[in-house]
Amino acid sequence: MIPRQVNKRGSAVSQNEQAYELLHGRLTTLVYKPGEYLNTAVLMSDLDMGRTPINHALHRLGNEGLIQIIPRKGVMVSPLSIDDALHMIDVRLVNEKLCLKLAAKNITKAEIEQLRSINLAYNKAVANRAVAEVMSLDGMFH
Repeated sequence: MIPRQVNKRGSAVSQNEQAYELLHGRLTTLVYKPGEYLNTAVLMSDLDMGRTPINHALHRLGNEGLIQIIPRKGVMVSPLSIDDALHMIDVRLVNEKLCLKLAAKNITKAEIEQLRSINLAYNKAVANRAVAEVMSLDGMFH
């Protein structure tokens, strides 16, 4: 059973939000692969949640373009084309350069050490081919 989450203010996070966060994480770490069909009943079982929060999360993810809801067929993880991937890389390079300049002005020694620690864990995950962990650590680093 997935534990009840709380937000920064100490309030309980809704099941809709929990379902969204869990599914979003699995999509962005490629647990669910582009082009893969998702079964609502399986998602309900995997996330130990009811149909309503799963459906709310799926509609939100559909609005964001991460999944496609296909009438009478089901839910499919949005395919990723080479052009889409190259465009995302271009956008990320521009954003990362700006973020790096801003962060370098204000970073503390403790934050530098934290980045080193994440980088070491990232390199180990790459060596072990732990794709989900690599992507998670990449997100933490950035």
